Amino acid sequence: MFNVDTASLKKINGALTAADGGAVQITDVSGDGRYVLYTGGLGSKQLFMRDTQLGITTQLTSGSGATSQGRLSGDGKTVVFTSAADNLVGGDTAGKDDIFVLNLETKAVTRLMAASGAQGNGDASYPVITPDGKFIAYASESTNIVNGEGGVLRDIFLFNTQTGATTAVSAGMPQSSYKYNPIISPDGRYVTYIGQVAGNAMPAVIVRFDSVTGTSTALAVPSSGQNDNLLLDDATPDGRYVVFESRQNNLVANDSNSSSDVFRYDTVTGETVRVSVSTGGVEGNGDSSTASISNNGRYVAFVSDATNLVPGDTNRGTGGTGRDVFVRDMETGVTIRASVQASGQEFSYPMFRYAQISDDGTSIAFSEVDGVYKISLTGINEVVGRTVVGGSGNDVLQGGAGDDILQGLGGNDVLIDSAGNDTLDGGDGFDIAQFSTGLRGATITNSGGNRIVTHNNQTDTLISIEEIHFADGRMVYNPQDGIAQVVRLFNAALGREPDQAGLNFWASAIKNGVSLTTLADGFLSSPEFAQRYGSNLSNEAFVTAVYKNTLGRDPDAEGLGFWVSALNAGSSRGQVLRDFSESNENVQKTSGLIAAGIWDVDDQAVQVARLYDTVFARKPDLEGTVFWKNAMQNGAANLLSVANAFTGSVEFQQKYGALSNRDFVSAMYQNALHRAPDADGLNFWTGALDGGTSRAQLVVDLSESNEHVQLTLAGTMSATTPGIAFA
Repeated sequence: MFNVDTASLKKINGALTAADGGAVQITDVSGDGRYVLYTGGLGSKQLFMRDTQLGITTQLTSGSGATSQGRLSGDGKTVVFTSAADNLVGGDTAGKDDIFVLNLETKAVTRLMAASGAQGNGDASYPVITPDGKFIAYASESTNIVNGEGGVLRDIFLFNTQTGATTAVSAGMPQSSYKYNPIISPDGRYVTYIGQVAGNAMPAVIVRFDSVTGTSTALAVPSSGQNDNLLLDDATPDGRYVVFESRQNNLVANDSNSSSDVFRYDTVTGETVRVSVSTGGVEGNGDSSTASISNNGRYVAFVSDATNLVPGDTNRGTGGTGRDVFVRDMETGVTIRASVQASGQEFSYPMFRYAQISDDGTSIAFSEVDGVYKISLTGINEVVGRTVVGGSGNDVLQGGAGDDILQGLGGNDVLIDSAGNDTLDGGDGFDIAQFSTGLRGATITNSGGNRIVTHNNQTDTLISIEEIHFADGRMVYNPQDGIAQVVRLFNAALGREPDQAGLNFWASAIKNGVSLTTLADGFLSSPEFAQRYGSNLSNEAFVTAVYKNTLGRDPDAEGLGFWVSALNAGSSRGQVLRDFSESNENVQKTSGLIAAGIWDVDDQAVQVARLYDTVFARKPDLEGTVFWKNAMQNGAANLLSVANAFTGSVEFQQKYGALSNRDFVSAMYQNALHRAPDADGLNFWTGALDGGTSRAQLVVDLSESNEHVQLTLAGTMSATTPGIAFA
């Protein structure tokens, strides 16, 4: 049954703000809800980007003129926008609104120019960009963009960011017509736009340009009427379906609501269907707009002021607020409301402005100024489940939205959990089950030799799985793993199970290449070992202690003599301890601990979690932690660069940016250590900051200090509740 999964509703960021506190306007939301572009400010509007995973807001422009119409590429690397500023690039003397391209990785800003390299002599607007950032379509009133093209009103152009070539998309259209509101297919082949004859005396025309054939096709021409706010919203990647909004009352039969409606046009059949109607086909009693369509054209999301599209819609206030998000299944004719709280109740007088459906139609991101929300849909695509079977090699398998069976068979496989109650059967080889949640968001139990993982209202059955990976670490069941060796070493050296902090300390060492013998030496030189057995232990007493720990008995005379002789002949105690630790007897003695699962917390995830506490004085976001720990593990970032990103955020700057270095040191001490700085520490760090040390470096040093590590143990590697405590 096509419906919303209310339990999945998540508010994935806080309120959107401008640096000076001015009003904001959302211009784009990425399909997964992670990035939000918006403009804001009391003076000239500037462009901001909110990373909802990391909870970080970045100001993208500081121009001398207003910025608007920001759009983000699907890969999150490029932003295009319109600006009247003349100081974003050198040589901007035309005094016109231009299209700018911002590379978010290099921070380089470029301006779209005429093919000759000259400045455009007219205003530009409506920029859109392909997911890979290769193509940009836009409208311009300039007459010098491409030789021989450019009317007295406005034309559409397609710019290739890789070759620098510009194509006149609207060539052939009357020069006395406006062309505006382009949308572009993901591969850049199709540019669809609106053409309107000057004076608005004739109906608007939706035109699709094919950049491969160079031809243009009129897609929808009403039999009569006028423009009436015709706007393009989205199209499927293959160009077949186009969704748009219009007040025209002659596109479909029985359109009498005098409201803006959402329509879907089929370029193959020529059929226009109204989307913004109820399941029974009743037209909406309010305006509908801002549509987004799934890749297969089946599901269309949109926002609407209407209160009669679904039963129980009573949240429209007397002041006119009450704009909800809806989704219509174009095959079954079912319309549902997506903007429903986790409790199942409707929002109180919402004003949602954008609705972005995922490519496969399984989730929707929608936004208003106070935040961005994401919710999953049920009854989409593979709701009945399926069986996915690997081969003899190393496979990566993932199911869909239903109750799936993943069978790895041979090889070392990775089985990725998805929606539904799945069965993950690794088969032969070394197999990993991968979950997106943190360990504290899951429960692992044993049943009939299998492991049952319960999380996010799902229950998954794991068969022949050697490791379970979570967002913040891994649960290990393999007795040959390095962390299993550490467990055995704890028993051999100290006669006890490992504590979580100690386990992860020594496991980090072995993962970084430290040998087991060197680890054994470390255990023998530890204060705990000296406290248990004394600091002047004879070789005979040492061998006796290790026998008791590993074998549970005193040594026999022959064994005692053998090991004491080995030590007297030059073998180190670390070597002897290593051999006892890896003996069959000790492996068997500790097998129950390992079979129950050993938690190996991710070191980088813990570092990022501590950094959230130091910088923002709050628990870490799950998505943000995963993003930054992956970046660190892939070599794209280190802890200092993460701290630089955190301290460069608008959230951080608003709270701490105006503080003096001395006051900043005090604030960070309170965040990280929950106390005022001692005089020496305050003077040292104030002097360091005054001398050029970055604030990010101070943050890293405080975050990784032993005092802060100890204070955050309960939230990162607690013995009673392992895993990171996420927000």
